[in-house]
Amino acid sequence: MELPPPDIPNVTEVSTGSRAVQQVNMFEGSRTPLRVYRWAMRVSEVIGRAMWTNEEVKALWQRRRDFDAIVVIGYANEVAYPFLLDFEGLHVSLCTPGVEYLQVAQLGNRLPLSVVPAIFLPFDENMSFLERLVNPLAQLLTHYLYKFMVLPTAQRVVEEFFPGIPPLEDLSQGSQLTLINGHFALDTPVPLLPNQVEIGTINAREPQPLPERPPQQVISSSTVLPPNHPLSSNTLGTLCC
Repeated sequence: MELPPPDIPNVTEVSTGSRAVQQVNMFEGSRTPLRVYRWAMRVSEVIGRAMWTNEEVKALWQRRRDFDAIVVIGYANEVAYPFLLDFEGLHVSLCTPGVEYLQVAQLGNRLPLSVVPAIFLPFDENMSFLERLVNPLAQLLTHYLYKFMVLPTAQRVVEEFFPGIPPLEDLSQGSQLTLINGHFALDTPVPLLPNQVEIGTINAREPQPLPERPPQQVISSSTVLPPNHPLSSNTLGTLCC
């Protein structure tokens, strides 16, 4: 999904000023799940404190009941859950990596571990017998790290600004709709509830034939590929092919 242009009248963009995400090397974090969770906790703390000391964010929080829906992205965004305090509108969860077991399970849909690999494992739905033995253990580790490391970190940060706030896990359970940034053609086809919707191709358009001769700027910009062999790529928002 792409962000709307900033010149739309009814769109308000607020920046916390934090550059915590830009300072992290995601390629290093991808080597081990523990690094990912350490990164998530560190970024969550920095962004959380930047959010709740920002006057524009606090002004939006005061107006939270004016909105029809609030969308919260899963993973390391739990510091935004105070927006859900006493909120009577629609709480939407956005699952960014595709079909993710823990977020989908929040609405009571426990996906079969025999075909849904843990998010940090290099498996697909066609797991071997050994991989299907490993996968449940990996899912348990994911659940443990999230429940006992990520959530407590976010809870500690928001309690600095909202003393007595309910457990963030309780606030997250109020989600009525889950939008999944994936598509069954690219991810594992799984049974989803009616309020769990894959939107990975929401910005896809009708396919158009490629030109017989590629634009000159594509040919001239190719420094890796041989001459007259330009690279063709397509994108589905954050889903890249």
